[in-house]
Amino acid sequence: MTTVDKVTVSLPIELSACIDQRRAESGVSRSEVVTDLCWRGWRQWDEERRTRRSEAAYNAVPEPIGRQGWAGAAADTMSGWEPWDGPEAAAEIENERAEMAEKVRRLAAEPGAEAFAAAVRLALEQPPARAAG
Repeated sequence: MTTVDKVTVSLPIELSACIDQRRAESGVSRSEVVTDLCWRGWRQWDEERRTRRSEAAYNAVPEPIGRQGWAGAAADTMSGWEPWDGPEAAAEIENERAEMAEKVRRLAAEPGAEAFAAAVRLALEQPPARAAG
């Protein structure tokens, strides 16, 4: 069971109206709409933070860097990353998979897409490659 924390916030009238419109269109509760928007904002903020850290690490490394330097810079950048897991991560991954599957279905159904559809079928029939090591 997910635990929740009830909070009270003040929102601009325009934003509150947008939330209510989205709630009415989607049929979910206001809390679900706000929670979804907060998670999306959190992921965007986290991605922006990671980008800034990556850029700072890139800028901190003198040129020419070489292969080892890039590996070290990447490791330094990612060392502080927190793993993203839990139900919201799993749900986001499943949503992305479903969106991608739908895009592939649409592409495969387009006229003249027989070669594309055959390549997708072939790729799906092959067992996944194993990582070396």
